[in-house]
Amino acid sequence: MAQLEEEEYLFNLPYWSSLLIRHNLDVMHIEKNICEALLGTLLEIAGKTKDTEKARLDLRDMGIRKDQHPVLEKGKYKLPAGLYKLSPGMKQIMCNFLHDVKLPHGYASNIRRSIDVNGCKVARLKSIVTYWWYVTYCLHM
Repeated sequence: MAQLEEEEYLFNLPYWSSLLIRHNLDVMHIEKNICEALLGTLLEIAGKTKDTEKARLDLRDMGIRKDQHPVLEKGKYKLPAGLYKLSPGMKQIMCNFLHDVKLPHGYASNIRRSIDVNGCKVARLKSIVTYWWYVTYCLHM
């Protein structure tokens, strides 16, 4: 019912009928979200990782990746190490790289402010920085 009410609300907007594309996706923000999820998962940042107990239970329910299913120990689930898991040394190398990257003036915000090298945490990534990282590294690998 809430979905229907939402759609009715959109159709009643004064400019709705003049829109050429009524359902437009913001590609830069989608890329930013993908990049943040990827970094959060690789660096195991609390609240940013997509590798959760619920995701692993979904794998079990689908009957795939049996080596990644959670194991019940003493009433709590224990997650086996993910196939992508970085060693602490590799995490440190990645954080150091992100911290030290140099970009042309005016091309992106100062990424150095967003990287905590000691805790290996990434925060406040702006769309242009994640877009640059995504295009430069993910598409060229």
